[in-house]
Amino acid sequence: MMVHWWKPLALSAIRGVCYGTVIFTVMDSVGGLLYFIGPSMEPTVHENEIGLCEKVTSYQNFQRGDIVIALQPDEPTTQICKRIMGLEGEQINNSKNPINNTSGGKYFGGIVPRGHVWLEGDNKSSSRDSRHFGPVPLALVHGRVFAKIYPFPEMTWFRRSPKPTT
Repeated sequence: MMVHWWKPLALSAIRGVCYGTVIFTVMDSVGGLLYFIGPSMEPTVHENEIGLCEKVTSYQNFQRGDIVIALQPDEPTTQICKRIMGLEGEQINNSKNPINNTSGGKYFGGIVPRGHVWLEGDNKSSSRDSRHFGPVPLALVHGRVFAKIYPFPEMTWFRRSPKPTT
């Protein structure tokens, strides 16, 4: 009887590829882990903390105050984590949170255009956000951060505000 040593190895490799494909698909389309880099969202989240993002709500309506993941409009290979400070049709006035124009920023006062949101970091002095590159198209917003899970003692759920009833 001939022993096929490669069969168990091949079967394990096939299983690994299948499981990996399922995990990648779920994380890419439903959500996944986030590793926070930079100080722009302090004190809400700090550098080297880990969070969870849901992408399912990307196809639903975002709310002012949501923390989202988006591609940076002027550097589309860079992913950013910011808070929605304005929705389409809302007036934005940055006189309360001005930025240093020598850093390439601009002041914006106006209406957020249709299909866009206004994003800002919680740590205004260390954030490159809509005050620099303007309103962000919703097509660049990929998901909503709903939790900080590490470090464990500081685990936090980011609750959404209830929608006002009319």
